[in-house]
Amino acid sequence: MASPRFRCPVSYKKRNGQLSLGAHEFDWTLDGAEQPDLRIPYSAVKAQAQNKSEKVILKVSLWAQNGLPEVNHNFTFLSTNAAKDRQKVIETLAYHISQRSGTGSGPPSASGTPQHPGAGGVPKGGTLSVEERQIRLAILQDNKELGELFKTLVLSNLISEEDFWATRQHLMTYQKWQKNQKKGVLGTIADVRPTDSDGSDMKFKITDDVIASILAQFPPVRKAYEANVPSKMTKETFMRKYLESKFYQRNRGPGSSASDAFFAQYEEEEDDDFAVHPKRAKYESSHLLLDLAAQIEDHLETGNRPDTTMRAGSVRSSLPLIRQFNRVSEGVLKANIKPSSVQNKEPTADEVYLRSTELDDLRPAEGPVAKVLEIADATKYFQSQVGLSTSTPVERQELDASKLLQTFCKSVQNWEPTLSKTAVSRANGDSILQQLNTLTKKRKREYQRNRALSCTVATDAMALHAAAKELLHNYWSAITEKDTEKSTRIVTVLQDILDKARNFDKDSRDASNNVSKSAAFKAMQDSVERAIRLHKKRRV
Repeated sequence: MASPRFRCPVSYKKRNGQLSLGAHEFDWTLDGAEQPDLRIPYSAVKAQAQNKSEKVILKVSLWAQNGLPEVNHNFTFLSTNAAKDRQKVIETLAYHISQRSGTGSGPPSASGTPQHPGAGGVPKGGTLSVEERQIRLAILQDNKELGELFKTLVLSNLISEEDFWATRQHLMTYQKWQKNQKKGVLGTIADVRPTDSDGSDMKFKITDDVIASILAQFPPVRKAYEANVPSKMTKETFMRKYLESKFYQRNRGPGSSASDAFFAQYEEEEDDDFAVHPKRAKYESSHLLLDLAAQIEDHLETGNRPDTTMRAGSVRSSLPLIRQFNRVSEGVLKANIKPSSVQNKEPTADEVYLRSTELDDLRPAEGPVAKVLEIADATKYFQSQVGLSTSTPVERQELDASKLLQTFCKSVQNWEPTLSKTAVSRANGDSILQQLNTLTKKRKREYQRNRALSCTVATDAMALHAAAKELLHNYWSAITEKDTEKSTRIVTVLQDILDKARNFDKDSRDASNNVSKSAAFKAMQDSVERAIRLHKKRRV
């Protein structure tokens, strides 16, 4: 990269160097070296992630190539403005990822607004994250009909991208769930066995799929592979070391080999993916809530400090396992708990202490919910109510309860539960059967009539229906939000769709069977015409 657009000090694999951003790629150069040790084109970047700890770290994931798993690179920013440097790199990578996905509207400007404002620009909520763009791209690639609708409406600036995805949140939720599902490693693939050989030497047949499964099953082997192949050794030499190590020969004796020493340097367990936790947590020396009315002294052993017998992080060797359990538990809880049931705002310390120190006697008395009706002269009030009831008499038919009871007793006196002799009227059965036959014949006629439509005509009709449905949904939303400019733009497109639907019958009429297709658009035409009439009426 001849003239880097941005450069900042970055640590990579515990070595200090310079990270440079160019037009088509970014690289990392060790301090004092002339040539960069790492070059990554923007097209190879799959995703990026940042940590939330004290150290400013950025993780860059690359696409899997040649059957190998995806490669991750961790960069630690070292300057005084490390957070700003990382944000600059994140924005650059996010722009190139969005350009490759085809859903971005342009690079972010200095003011944070899109360069080409319009209906199909950046959503109202701001710039989309890389994960959301990848999810939307995957949905459009899996559903071809939805992809065509996206090109017709969003890329043509008829509606905004935010309005297009507002009614498809369930698809994004399901796609995100599918993306987080990981397939386990097959043990049969990673189980490499020697083939038959005539001599004393054993021969192994190792393919790219076998190497990928081995690297996925053993993280230390994967780290060693990324650090040494092909810069320091060939793939054959590395696999020979693997076959001689304890990862392959698990049932051998307690002795160790040189290959075990080679892989030992890559077996250090990391505390977390990127986060660097403090060695010793800080605890509160005194408790703010004291019971002044207490008669005895408690906490003789620990004083006024919280009784914390178990402190997280005391055994550092167990931290990776504990964090792994925490991640799995968090994923299970997020999948089962609805967002509405989770409290977005946690109570502050002042609120907690207020509830603990507030006395019941100091709380203001709450008034009654019902309002007392004060009447000076109750007799006049009830007399007026009686007068209103007598002024509008209601005719009621008085019935004697005793006579009704006698009539009911006479009707059930001779009744017996003879359900076995109950017979269904044949007339009712024939009537129901006739109705079913009529519906079946009607459905068969409609099926034969629809078969006259060719595949091309049916595809065009479905695309026209989908576009009209999406535009009508956005039109009524614009009417509710009183967005006159948006509704006028949508009505213009609806008028074009209505003309296409009216001319569709003439263009698609088949000379062989002379079947009319106008009935397929009747409901859609009525809905579009109603929207156009309402728009003209509102303009007048």
